[in-house]
Amino acid sequence: MVSFIHPTSMEIHALQDIQRSYYWSACAELILKKLGITCASHKESGNGIQNTAKSYDIVLRDTCRVPAAGFCEGPFEHSLLAKLNLSAETARRAQVSLLNTARLPIGSLAYGRFLVKKIPSSRTEITVPHEHIDEDPKWIAKEIEFQYFQEVPDNWRTLAYVDLEEGGQVPVIIARDALMVSGISIFDVFGFNHAMPALSEGFYKAVLATYQYPVERWLASQLIEHADQLGTSLGQKALWPEGCHAALTIRHDYDRPISRQQLDDMLRFYAERNIRATWFLLVEKPPPRDQINAMLALGHEVALHTISSSLEVFLQEVVLFRELTGVAAAGFTCHGGIGSRGHLALTHNQWALHAGMRYGEMIGRCRGVPHPVVFTKTGLPEFGNLIVQNCHHSLDLNTKPDGHQLEKLRLDVPKALEEGGHVTIMNHPDIHWRELMTLLDGLSLDGVWRATTTEVVDRLNIHAYS
Repeated sequence: MVSFIHPTSMEIHALQDIQRSYYWSACAELILKKLGITCASHKESGNGIQNTAKSYDIVLRDTCRVPAAGFCEGPFEHSLLAKLNLSAETARRAQVSLLNTARLPIGSLAYGRFLVKKIPSSRTEITVPHEHIDEDPKWIAKEIEFQYFQEVPDNWRTLAYVDLEEGGQVPVIIARDALMVSGISIFDVFGFNHAMPALSEGFYKAVLATYQYPVERWLASQLIEHADQLGTSLGQKALWPEGCHAALTIRHDYDRPISRQQLDDMLRFYAERNIRATWFLLVEKPPPRDQINAMLALGHEVALHTISSSLEVFLQEVVLFRELTGVAAAGFTCHGGIGSRGHLALTHNQWALHAGMRYGEMIGRCRGVPHPVVFTKTGLPEFGNLIVQNCHHSLDLNTKPDGHQLEKLRLDVPKALEEGGHVTIMNHPDIHWRELMTLLDGLSLDGVWRATTTEVVDRLNIHAYS
């Protein structure tokens, strides 16, 4: 079991004001729970909690102490390094590549940046994407400041290197008997990329983003191994049902009508393969009620595909959705076409919380497994009672017959399933259905839980985030 030690709330507020950045390391518990590791509690550094054999302590950045046994996140003051008989140099990079002990890539880290764009109100309106710079400077992406260890003493071993390119490969995470030390605020980078601010224009494109789930999984494996050596078993719970190593959801954005015959063909295909999809419906252009009933009768999910421009409109959509379908929408995705606002990140997820939904959406940052939404309502990073989906793999580029990514997804989806997360394949049911059938029949789905979005969210709420 993991316990976290961090500065006091007052100290964190002061750090945030000085550093002009939120204390994203507070998301460390979320990261490890997402990976199936049991977490005990957060402890402020001032309460003098000592490490015990039953707890593995993780000391988060700027706490100015190291545990007797456990993991400690830097960068560190020179006085603290001296006590550990270590010396380090400081560097800054927009993106950092980590290598393992064999000097092979683990993955890359970066504080993600992205573009936003107003969706045109008509086909004649031209709008220009631009980088989102938040009014609150604490949300703005920054460079990674880290320490690398010049000389690693004989009683320490290197676990990870940073590739400095011009300066070679240098140790950045090291360990000795009872202590693991990271010169990089690794949980802080993770936490930042599990959050997104409230937007007034729709998300358009990531311009600096790295897929950090492999790094998270690597760090979890190192913590588990290190704790085992100390006689403190962290274990790692299985996120998915027994016999399953990953989860797969088929997402259909029902933007344009399909015939009842085509729907029946799709439902028959799914029934033969034990697949239940999640269908996201526009309340202004819904399928006929008989199609909705056919989806629900076979265990598929219907949910809201929103074009809302305000909380009031969103709540109206929620009510109309229930009237049209006979069920309450457990969650939503955002429609990106003309007439919508696009995806407004935390703005939309706050509306979903207000509506009592169970899940929302975050795009542009793949995080492997859905997790609780992160917000800063109290001035500190905290979690809400809403699960945000992992990113999706879109089969469709446009509505043209050749406007699909079948060959790309043939490579990307098996790799993502092998990593053990939640993989969502997105398709509009009126286009590229043959390509979707080809993709699915080419996948090895042994040991893959085929579930709706709500089924995945409900299971994670119990087995990871309870």
